[in-house]
Amino acid sequence: MTFRDTRKANFYARILDTDGFGENATYRPAGGGTTAAGGPARSIVVKIDSRQAPAGGEQFRSDEETITVTAGRDENHAKGGIANPQVGDTLARAGEDELPAFGFTGEIVGSTGHSWRLLYKRRRRTRVGDTRRN
Repeated sequence: MTFRDTRKANFYARILDTDGFGENATYRPAGGGTTAAGGPARSIVVKIDSRQAPAGGEQFRSDEETITVTAGRDENHAKGGIANPQVGDTLARAGEDELPAFGFTGEIVGSTGHSWRLLYKRRRRTRVGDTRRN
C-alpha cells in the first residue's frame, strides 16, 4: 500500500467516520444527474464545519448560513463522494428535512487527491413572531 493509499484509507475511516466527525447528507448534483455515478440524488458521508459570525456582537446579522463541507472525491466509495462539484449542487443535512438545502457556492476551499473542502450556503430562516393567542 502506498502512502497515498494509506492517506485515503485514513480519510474515509477517520474523518468521515459517523461515530466521529462524519455525518450523513443527501447530495444532489446540479442538473439532476450529471455525475459519473448517475442518479439525481444520493446519500453521502461528509464532515461539516459551520462558519462563525465575525466578532462584533449584536450589530452583525447575516441572512445566510455558511458551512464548509469536507467530502471524498470517489463517488463509488461506500461513503460516497463528489467527483466534480458544480455551482447549483445542493446538500441537505440528515434530520433537516424541513429546512432548505445548502447550495454549492463554487468556492473550493481546499483539495487533495482524495478529498474536497467546499463552501456551501443557504438562506437563514429565523422565526419572527408567534401567531398563537393567549
